[in-house]
Amino acid sequence: MSLGAKLRHAFSVDGEKAEPTPEQAMAVDTFARWVTRKGMTAPILLMLESSKPLNWTVAQGLHFADPVLGAVFRAMTAEQVRHLATFLEHRGSIDFITARIEAIDAEQRAETENEA
Repeated sequence: MSLGAKLRHAFSVDGEKAEPTPEQAMAVDTFARWVTRKGMTAPILLMLESSKPLNWTVAQGLHFADPVLGAVFRAMTAEQVRHLATFLEHRGSIDFITARIEAIDAEQRAETENEA
């Protein structure tokens, strides 16, 4: 592989599709439900899309802050935070997470409209 091809691959942000393990998918869903329940869908989606080129770095930050985040979120266990961080290490994970947040937000909006 040429140097140019290696650099293009190293800095690409599109193209790969991340498939989570069942544990990672559960952690993503827990995070997505917490985001939508708190009404933070738009800011979190903006943050995730903005950090797409840095998803591996963000994952390392989650690993570092794992003990504190479990106490702060309270919606996620430390193990779920670790699964989320491990999933974030893969390219394409941001797209999966944003899709889940949008889907869960749409579900909750539909439930709210049906109740009214």
